[in-house]
Amino acid sequence: MTICLPHDATSSAPIAMKPSSGLALLPLIASAACFLVGCGEADPLNRQSVSGSVTLDGQPLKQGAISFSPAAGGETGGGAAIAGGSYTMSREHGLPPGKYVVRINSAEGGSADPNEPPGDVAPAKELVPASWNTKSKHEIEVVEGQNDFPFDLKSSD
Repeated sequence: MTICLPHDATSSAPIAMKPSSGLALLPLIASAACFLVGCGEADPLNRQSVSGSVTLDGQPLKQGAISFSPAAGGETGGGAAIAGGSYTMSREHGLPPGKYVVRINSAEGGSADPNEPPGDVAPAKELVPASWNTKSKHEIEVVEGQNDFPFDLKSSD
């Protein structure tokens, strides 16, 4: 097989290339296919982005964590940090469609004072009621498309 390419600048004759086999063009064809079609697998879990807000007694929760556990005992859950009353999970790190149990935590205190000698450290105080974390039964349903879930927690819950 002979492949003719455009003339080179130093000669008027076409440049001929004789690959040792037909496989010589395979990397070029594969690269072009990847560029045109895209390489890699689509997300087999069909993850969706999830975001929202978290307030406690009407005020944005300053910091904390939110987690989503599959309600039906599935394998894929997830979570995000809460900062300034908001959380976001990108699609890449999001959740597949389905029902999830929501757990929210936010601790205050509990760190040792670096200016004090070593000793007992008071445990951190959980600001979120147990009904939203260790004993949570709150559920959401993630669907294809937009998933924005605001949570308005009360200390008395």
